[in-house]
Amino acid sequence: MPWATPQQFIDRWIGPGAPEVSDPKIAVKIGDAEQTILSELPGIQASIDSEALPAARVTMVVCSMVERAFRNPTKLRTVAETTGPFNTSSTFEGDTPGALTLNDDERRLLGYGPKAQSRKAFTIDPTPAAASGTFVGDLGSLVPVSLSSLSSGAVLDWS
Repeated sequence: MPWATPQQFIDRWIGPGAPEVSDPKIAVKIGDAEQTILSELPGIQASIDSEALPAARVTMVVCSMVERAFRNPTKLRTVAETTGPFNTSSTFEGDTPGALTLNDDERRLLGYGPKAQSRKAFTIDPTPAAASGTFVGDLGSLVPVSLSSLSSGAVLDWS
């Protein structure tokens, strides 16, 4: 069973230039997008069947992939046009504009990939858990020094 229909694709189109729902290329591109998803995420059908992944979300991702392909069929990155003193340019988003590929946001929506987890700020404490301070000195005579004594301006005698 397909994850999206040509009508669902047309319903999501914004702006001018929408293809006709009867255009056979829509069904072909939907099939191609679904095969791309299956090749990258082989376990996705089981997630859909178990309802762990909403089918509506998969439909949204498939339609988004197909829309990128329809809006930029020649897969151009930048288009510039100059007429006399006037010029216009358009730059298409993504690393592979117009291609039927999953981007990071779509993978996240489908619950796959390294970006599937929520993004949170974090810090890493590089000091060992057992260390109460820092060791200062040469390897022959390691002298434990507490951080508070260093910050208070203590002078170390190495003689």
